[in-house]
Amino acid sequence: MASPRIFEWNLMRHKRLADSCFDIDGVLCHDPAHDQNDDGERYRSFLLTAKPLLRANVPIKHLVTSRLEKYRPETERWLMAHGIRYEHLWMLDLPSAEERRRQRAHARFKASVYIRTGACLFVESEDRQAQEIAELSRRPVLSIEGQRMVWPDQASAARRSYVRRHETNGATAKRLVRNVVSGVFGEQTIARIKRTLNRPV
Repeated sequence: MASPRIFEWNLMRHKRLADSCFDIDGVLCHDPAHDQNDDGERYRSFLLTAKPLLRANVPIKHLVTSRLEKYRPETERWLMAHGIRYEHLWMLDLPSAEERRRQRAHARFKASVYIRTGACLFVESEDRQAQEIAELSRRPVLSIEGQRMVWPDQASAARRSYVRRHETNGATAKRLVRNVVSGVFGEQTIARIKRTLNRPV
Protein backbone atom coordinates (compact mmCIF):
# COMPACT_ATOMS: atom_id res chain seq x y z
CA MET A 1 0.00 0.00 0.00
CA ALA A 2 1.28 3.45 -0.91
CA SER A 3 2.28 5.93 1.77
CA PRO A 4 1.12 7.73 3.82
CA ARG A 5 -0.32 4.71 5.65
CA ILE A 6 -2.59 6.73 7.91
CA PHE A 7 -5.77 5.20 9.33
CA GLU A 8 -8.29 6.35 11.89
CA TRP A 9 -7.01 3.87 14.47
CA ASN A 10 -3.40 5.12 14.41
CA LEU A 11 -3.81 8.70 13.25
CA MET A 12 -3.57 10.50 16.60
CA ARG A 13 -0.18 8.95 17.38
CA HIS A 14 1.22 8.52 13.87
CA LYS A 15 4.94 9.35 13.98
CA ARG A 16 5.07 10.38 10.31
CA LEU A 17 2.93 13.45 10.94
CA ALA A 18 6.26 15.07 11.86
CA ASP A 19 7.67 14.15 8.42
CA SER A 20 5.36 16.36 6.37
CA CYS A 21 5.47 19.58 4.36
CA PHE A 22 3.35 22.45 5.68
CA ASP A 23 2.21 25.62 3.98
CA ILE A 24 2.45 28.76 6.14
CA ASP A 25 -0.13 31.33 4.99
CA GLY A 26 -3.64 30.04 5.59
CA VAL A 27 -2.30 27.25 7.83
CA LEU A 28 -0.02 28.66 10.51
CA CYS A 29 -1.15 32.26 10.07
CA HIS A 30 -3.86 34.23 8.31
CA ASP A 31 -3.40 35.25 4.70
CA PRO A 32 -2.52 38.90 4.05
CA ALA A 33 -5.35 41.23 3.14
CA HIS A 34 -5.32 42.61 -0.40
CA ASP A 35 -3.94 45.98 0.70
CA GLN A 36 -1.15 44.28 2.66
CA ASN A 37 0.03 42.23 -0.29
CA ASP A 38 2.04 44.99 -1.98
CA ASP A 39 5.45 43.25 -2.04
CA GLY A 40 6.75 46.20 -0.09
CA GLU A 41 6.65 47.79 3.35
CA ARG A 42 3.02 46.90 4.09
CA TYR A 43 3.77 43.28 3.28
CA ARG A 44 6.86 43.31 5.49
CA SER A 45 4.71 44.68 8.30
CA PHE A 46 2.20 41.88 7.75
CA LEU A 47 4.94 39.24 7.93
CA LEU A 48 6.02 40.49 11.35
CA THR A 49 2.52 40.94 12.79
CA ALA A 50 0.48 38.19 11.09
CA LYS A 51 -2.19 36.73 13.34
CA PRO A 52 -1.51 33.07 14.21
CA LEU A 53 -4.07 30.63 12.90
CA LEU A 54 -3.23 27.00 13.74
CA ARG A 55 -0.57 25.79 16.16
CA ALA A 56 1.04 22.45 15.43
CA ASN A 57 1.45 20.12 18.38
CA VAL A 58 4.42 18.38 16.78
CA PRO A 59 7.68 19.71 15.29
CA ILE A 60 7.31 20.37 11.55
CA LYS A 61 9.87 18.81 9.26
CA HIS A 62 9.44 21.12 6.25
CA LEU A 63 7.80 24.54 6.02
CA VAL A 64 7.20 25.16 2.32
CA THR A 65 5.95 28.59 1.32
CA SER A 66 5.68 30.59 -1.88
CA ARG A 67 6.81 33.65 0.08
CA LEU A 68 9.88 35.12 -1.58
CA GLU A 69 13.35 34.32 -0.28
CA LYS A 70 14.00 38.02 0.37
CA TYR A 71 11.43 37.83 3.17
CA ARG A 72 13.24 35.05 5.05
CA PRO A 73 14.37 37.27 7.98
CA GLU A 74 10.82 38.46 8.68
CA THR A 75 9.42 34.95 8.30
CA GLU A 76 11.99 33.38 10.62
CA ARG A 77 11.44 36.14 13.17
CA TRP A 78 7.67 35.51 13.19
CA LEU A 79 8.11 31.74 13.51
CA MET A 80 10.47 32.17 16.44
CA ALA A 81 8.17 34.67 18.15
CA HIS A 82 5.29 32.21 17.99
CA GLY A 83 7.22 29.15 19.04
CA ILE A 84 6.83 27.26 15.75
CA ARG A 85 9.24 24.32 15.79
CA TYR A 86 10.55 23.29 12.38
CA GLU A 87 13.60 21.80 10.72
CA HIS A 88 13.66 23.31 7.20
CA LEU A 89 12.16 26.48 5.72
CA TRP A 90 11.79 26.41 1.92
CA MET A 91 11.10 29.74 0.21
CA LEU A 92 10.72 30.79 -3.42
CA ASP A 93 13.83 32.41 -4.88
CA LEU A 94 12.37 34.93 -7.34
CA PRO A 95 12.93 38.71 -7.45
CA SER A 96 9.32 39.86 -7.06
CA ALA A 97 5.72 38.85 -6.49
CA GLU A 98 4.96 40.01 -10.03
CA GLU A 99 7.49 37.53 -11.42
CA ARG A 100 6.05 34.81 -9.21
CA ARG A 101 2.59 35.48 -10.64
CA ARG A 102 3.93 35.61 -14.19
CA GLN A 103 5.54 32.20 -13.78
CA ARG A 104 2.57 30.82 -11.84
CA ALA A 105 5.20 29.37 -9.56
CA HIS A 106 3.23 28.67 -6.38
CA ALA A 107 2.17 25.06 -6.89
CA ARG A 108 5.14 24.09 -9.05
CA PHE A 109 7.58 25.22 -6.38
CA LYS A 110 5.74 23.42 -3.59
CA ALA A 111 5.42 20.23 -5.63
CA SER A 112 9.14 20.27 -6.43
CA VAL A 113 10.05 20.53 -2.75
CA TYR A 114 7.54 17.81 -1.88
CA ILE A 115 9.21 15.48 -4.37
CA ARG A 116 12.73 16.45 -3.33
CA THR A 117 12.14 15.91 0.38
CA GLY A 118 10.27 12.64 0.05
CA ALA A 119 7.88 13.83 2.78
CA CYS A 120 4.90 11.63 3.56
CA LEU A 121 2.27 14.37 3.21
CA PHE A 122 1.80 17.99 2.11
CA VAL A 123 -0.60 20.19 4.11
CA GLU A 124 -1.81 23.02 1.85
CA SER A 125 -4.17 25.87 2.71
CA GLU A 126 -5.85 26.40 -0.68
CA ASP A 127 -7.89 23.66 -2.30
CA ARG A 128 -6.96 24.67 -5.85
CA GLN A 129 -3.24 24.60 -5.08
CA ALA A 130 -3.69 21.29 -3.28
CA GLN A 131 -5.03 19.79 -6.50
CA GLU A 132 -2.14 21.19 -8.53
CA ILE A 133 0.49 19.99 -6.05
CA ALA A 134 -1.03 16.51 -5.97
CA GLU A 135 -1.10 16.31 -9.76
CA LEU A 136 2.45 17.60 -10.20
CA SER A 137 4.00 15.53 -7.42
CA ARG A 138 1.85 12.44 -7.93
CA ARG A 139 1.43 12.40 -4.14
CA PRO A 140 -1.40 13.01 -1.66
CA VAL A 141 -2.08 16.52 -0.36
CA LEU A 142 -4.27 17.49 2.57
CA SER A 143 -6.40 20.51 1.65
CA ILE A 144 -7.27 22.59 4.71
CA GLU A 145 -9.73 24.75 2.76
CA GLY A 146 -11.41 21.76 1.13
CA GLN A 147 -11.23 19.59 4.27
CA ARG A 148 -10.23 16.60 2.16
CA MET A 149 -7.32 14.49 1.05
CA VAL A 150 -6.48 15.25 -2.60
CA TRP A 151 -4.99 12.46 -4.76
CA PRO A 152 -3.59 12.66 -8.29
CA ASP A 153 -6.13 11.90 -11.02
CA GLN A 154 -4.21 8.87 -12.15
CA ALA A 155 -3.90 7.24 -8.75
CA SER A 156 -2.24 3.86 -8.35
CA ALA A 157 -4.33 0.73 -8.04
CA ALA A 158 -3.37 0.53 -4.38
CA ARG A 159 -4.66 4.02 -3.70
CA ARG A 160 -7.90 3.34 -5.57
CA SER A 161 -8.31 0.16 -3.55
CA TYR A 162 -7.77 2.12 -0.32
CA VAL A 163 -10.34 4.73 -1.31
CA ARG A 164 -12.93 2.08 -2.20
CA ARG A 165 -12.45 0.33 1.14
CA HIS A 166 -12.56 3.50 3.26
CA GLU A 167 -14.93 5.86 1.42
CA THR A 168 -18.13 3.88 1.14
CA ASN A 169 -20.39 6.93 1.42
CA GLY A 170 -18.01 9.86 1.82
CA ALA A 171 -18.54 10.15 5.58
CA THR A 172 -15.40 8.18 6.46
CA ALA A 173 -13.25 10.36 4.22
CA LYS A 174 -14.52 13.54 5.85
CA ARG A 175 -13.98 12.08 9.30
CA LEU A 176 -10.43 11.03 8.33
CA VAL A 177 -9.53 14.56 7.22
CA ARG A 178 -11.00 16.04 10.39
CA ASN A 179 -8.89 13.63 12.41
CA VAL A 180 -5.74 14.51 10.44
CA VAL A 181 -6.25 18.18 11.25
CA SER A 182 -7.09 17.37 14.85
CA GLY A 183 -4.04 15.15 15.22
CA VAL A 184 -1.70 17.78 13.83
CA PHE A 185 -3.16 20.96 15.31
CA GLY A 186 -5.21 19.89 18.32
CA GLU A 187 -8.92 19.42 18.92
CA GLN A 188 -9.79 23.07 19.55
CA THR A 189 -8.70 24.27 16.10
CA ILE A 190 -11.41 22.52 14.05
CA ALA A 191 -14.00 25.27 14.58
CA ARG A 192 -11.44 27.97 13.85
CA ILE A 193 -10.53 26.33 10.54
CA LYS A 194 -14.14 26.55 9.38
CA ARG A 195 -14.51 30.16 10.49
CA THR A 196 -11.28 31.55 9.09
CA LEU A 197 -11.20 29.72 5.77
CA ASN A 198 -14.70 30.86 4.76
CA ARG A 199 -13.23 34.09 3.44
CA PRO A 200 -13.71 35.88 0.11
CA VAL A 201 -11.02 35.26 -2.48
